[in-house]
Amino acid sequence: MKSESPTYGLCCLSRLLLAFMTVLAASFVARASDCSRQVDSLLRLGLELTSSTSYAAALECNLKALDIVKRTGQADRLPTVYLHIGNIFSHINDLETAKTYYLRALSLDPGLSDDRTSAGLLTNLFYISFLQTKPDSCIYYLERLERLDPTTPRARYDLTFNRGLLHELQNRPDSAFAYYRRAVGLSRIGAESRLNEAAAYSAIADLYMNLHMPDSAMEYYKRNESLARVNGHPDLLVESLRRLAEVYDLKGDREMALNCKEEYLSLSDSILSRDEISKIKNALSSYEQEGSAHTIRSLNVTNALQRYWIMSLVVLIVVALAFAMTILVQKRRLSRAYADLFQHNKDELDAEMRYKERIADLELRLRERSVDDDEGSVQKVAEPKAVEPERRLLQTKEQRATLMEHIRQTFENSDEYCRSDYSIDILAASVGSNARYVSEAINEEYGMNFRALLNEFRIKRSMQMLEDEERFGNLTIKAISESVGYKSHSTFINVFVRQTGLKPSLYQSLSRARKENP
Repeated sequence: MKSESPTYGLCCLSRLLLAFMTVLAASFVARASDCSRQVDSLLRLGLELTSSTSYAAALECNLKALDIVKRTGQADRLPTVYLHIGNIFSHINDLETAKTYYLRALSLDPGLSDDRTSAGLLTNLFYISFLQTKPDSCIYYLERLERLDPTTPRARYDLTFNRGLLHELQNRPDSAFAYYRRAVGLSRIGAESRLNEAAAYSAIADLYMNLHMPDSAMEYYKRNESLARVNGHPDLLVESLRRLAEVYDLKGDREMALNCKEEYLSLSDSILSRDEISKIKNALSSYEQEGSAHTIRSLNVTNALQRYWIMSLVVLIVVALAFAMTILVQKRRLSRAYADLFQHNKDELDAEMRYKERIADLELRLRERSVDDDEGSVQKVAEPKAVEPERRLLQTKEQRATLMEHIRQTFENSDEYCRSDYSIDILAASVGSNARYVSEAINEEYGMNFRALLNEFRIKRSMQMLEDEERFGNLTIKAISESVGYKSHSTFINVFVRQTGLKPSLYQSLSRARKENP
């Protein structure tokens, strides 16, 4: 039965892995999309509940949306959620809490929110600054608002209306009236036209009240009262009745003032009772406490992980130190071994040099004491000739010894062997023989071939050059290898290591260290 190939198995495995990753990615995308739809649904429900003055329920919806956004990492939705939460607190006149959420949203990267959200944040912060009579803050938020896209009807309305508020704050009532009336015209375009128109009417009426013109103010408050009753805006109706009560009080019409007060107080209690405010505060407090508990749990987990990583790091450091100490000990042992090896090679080289000097001195003495002593000399008994090996050789032992002496002298007294093209034929010509005799003599007497003998003399020469800093200290290792006859730098290093056990550079370093610290 034919077995399946490994390639086929790997192909099947890769397909399964790809399918698994595809399913996982699709599941992640679907989950993210589902979370996004859930947030949208909660925000829409929160807006509907806010419009119906169910502020506690609206806050719960927005806090649920905020929790989902934080858990799923939808950072781009945070400014919108914070804006909706701030609007709820603005409706219950808790301006400081509203401002906190607006600023929290605005502190995020501006690229995370769209122009509509940014415009809502800046407009609301501008209005809070207006109510707190902070003209510098108003100018700051208005300038930022002007940098947004002003092409939509709502954007043009907001800019015009806010400019009117700023001029009113700067004691410029005439231009403020002009901006408010222009805002009334712009408010009649768009889905929120009635509420925008009412806001402009309220601003005009408030300005008339500040100018002590209650009759003119009453006209615009009544317009808002009518708009609120016809379109079903309880918040606007409460505010309009409250302001009308103030106007009637100022005009001395106590009966009408009392009627307005009774109606707006009754309506206000039904919209924003103490229980409703308590629910809102409790909802926010519960969310913040849960967030604090989650933060504490996260910190505990983080601390546990930090302790784990610290312990792992300590163990790693201990292991690294032990490894470093082992390496240090091994390095010291290796350094001592290198030093011993260097000393061994140096001792051999020095011994050979001393041996050469002694041979040369003896030869000189023999030449000086050479006399004709054939008559008076005592004949020595000839020693029996050594038995030649069974293998047939071209030369006798005495002939090979004589030839080897010539070869030795040639190597020692000439540097011809340092030529890169030096060969056995050149050596044979130098000693007055032929290549076959020279090769036989080297093989029989030294137990090596010509190339090994040549490498031995060349490496010993390079060792002398590496130690002689005064004469050859300016030469590189490559230059020294070429000077002793090697065309290839790598071949020289390999032969040097094989013969001495050390690299040329290390041999040179050890020589310098020995001279500096004898």
